[in-house]
Amino acid sequence: DSTLAQAIDSINTQSVLSLVHKPVVITDYDRRGPAWAVAQGVAQVKTEWLTLLGDDDFLMPRHHETLLYWAEQTGADVVYGDIIIGDGTVEQPGGIWDMTFDEARLRQGNYIPGGGSLIRTELLQKVGVPQLDSVRYAREMAVYEDWAMYIALLDGGAKFHHVQADLYYMRRWGGGGQGRNFRRDGTLS
Repeated sequence: DSTLAQAIDSINTQSVLSLVHKPVVITDYDRRGPAWAVAQGVAQVKTEWLTLLGDDDFLMPRHHETLLYWAEQTGADVVYGDIIIGDGTVEQPGGIWDMTFDEARLRQGNYIPGGGSLIRTELLQKVGVPQLDSVRYAREMAVYEDWAMYIALLDGGAKFHHVQADLYYMRRWGGGGQGRNFRRDGTLS
């Protein structure tokens, strides 16, 4: 599929190639859901950091370089930038909504896209990716599986940091996740 190829190309064309590792690609043939796919991929990651990337989205060229810099500067466990939402013809750059980190606000509702965040691998592997049958994170899972993941990271002691830079391209299309659970049978870098 051409969007998966574009997603993988966006990993392999990062501005600092020493920060790039072979992506883990999970395909959910049995439709077990995005949380299942993410958990399968996260379990395979051996690097200090990972980034979730949907097969229909892509990373901007300075994504890894920028977020890793801010992770090192702030000591954060989850670092994320602004997004660009587009459909291939019309693009809406970052600043679409306020993505400044606020723990109380995040606990009330999700405003951080599931893709594009740089996450400390060891912490995500420790807290785990909540699944559809999660009792503890049922409220969050009912809305967005990535919201449940972020709340699990918060509960695990994660420090978050927002960077004001357009670093993640979220494709808007009929089968995409805007307003629903994000479809994420894609890649981890």
